[in-house]
Amino acid sequence: NRDPKTGGRMKYSFTRILSIGVGVAIVVALLLLFFFNPETTPIYPRCPSRLLTGYQCAGCGSLRATHALLHGRLLQAWHYNPILFLGMPLVFFLLAIEHLRHRHAWAEHIYLRCNSPLFIGVLILITIAWTIIRNL
Repeated sequence: NRDPKTGGRMKYSFTRILSIGVGVAIVVALLLLFFFNPETTPIYPRCPSRLLTGYQCAGCGSLRATHALLHGRLLQAWHYNPILFLGMPLVFFLLAIEHLRHRHAWAEHIYLRCNSPLFIGVLILITIAWTIIRNL
C-alpha cells in the first residue's frame, strides 16, 4: 500500500505492525527455548497453578515439550505434555483460518464454526478433562 499523502512511502496498519511484532516475539521465544533448556535454566517462569495447588495444569510441561520438539525428541516431548501434539496443530490451523477468512468464503465458514459456543465449550471440556486425568 503506497500512500500518496506521504510521498509514496509505505503505509502500515496497526494490525500489520502488531502481527510483525508478535511474529518476532514468537521467533525470539523459540530461539530461547532452543538454546536454553527449561529443566536446567532458571529463566523460565514456574507454573502458578502447580505452585499454589501442587497439581499440574493442562499446560504443565509445555516449555520442556517444546524444547524437546525443537531438538527433534518427539517421544520426550510426548512424555512432558501429550496434549501439546493436539494443541499445536490446532493453533496453527486456527491462525491460518484467521488469516484466510477475509479472502475465502470457506475459511470464513470454518472461522465461524471454530468460534461457536459449542466448539469453545468442547475445548474447555477437553482442557478440564486433561487436567484431571494427568493428576490421577
